[in-house]
Amino acid sequence: MPLSATQKNLADIAEARGYLPTYRSIVRDMCASFWWHGHDEQGEYRILQNGTVCFVDTGVELIAVTAAHVLNGYIADKLANPDIVCQLGNITYDPENHLIDVDTNLDLATFKVSSVVVAGAGCSPSKPSSWPPVSVTVGDVLLCAGYPGAIRKEHESIAELPFQWILASAIASNENIALCLELDGCYVPLTKALLSNQELGGMSGGRCSNIFNPHQLSASSWWGSSMSSSRLTD
Repeated sequence: MPLSATQKNLADIAEARGYLPTYRSIVRDMCASFWWHGHDEQGEYRILQNGTVCFVDTGVELIAVTAAHVLNGYIADKLANPDIVCQLGNITYDPENHLIDVDTNLDLATFKVSSVVVAGAGCSPSKPSSWPPVSVTVGDVLLCAGYPGAIRKEHESIAELPFQWILASAIASNENIALCLELDGCYVPLTKALLSNQELGGMSGGRCSNIFNPHQLSASSWWGSSMSSSRLTD
């Protein structure tokens, strides 16, 4: 279901009072681009694909979370070219050697990370008030964020990956959530402007959280194929 008039009004109020801008900044600090670069089939050195990764402090361990298909895209490219380099934000990282688990049904992959890696990526971890966090429910308004590949600027292994966010209504099940996306009319608080970019590939693995209850975040609340009809790696 699309956002209701009441939800849009609440989002406008949250934007006008500075809550949403502040919360977007906090969310941005919790996630980084997950990208890899190397020679393509034509021998050109470039960024091959990117997704998004979120950092979470469970209270027991510091972990990184992305979509399983992002990891699988990296592995496929790595098999074709073992010289490929992976980065989380600004820092190089070997996801395969730090893998905790991967679930293709939930489209989630988790990794061990150190505080040095998180800081090197320019991020701070999310610290849920409980673990596992409270589940998302049907109709929740989610702020979904990440790093779409369509707007990245690159020169070989150097990249500028702009952060993007959208608001969407949740459609939830016991294990997965889906997002009701209307990209042509996606609501931007306090403005009638359309999304500046509607090509969201690359946001997979990014954070989705309830803007009216920031502590409500399910273990499956990251961009993945379970959250959209299309996979968001580019």
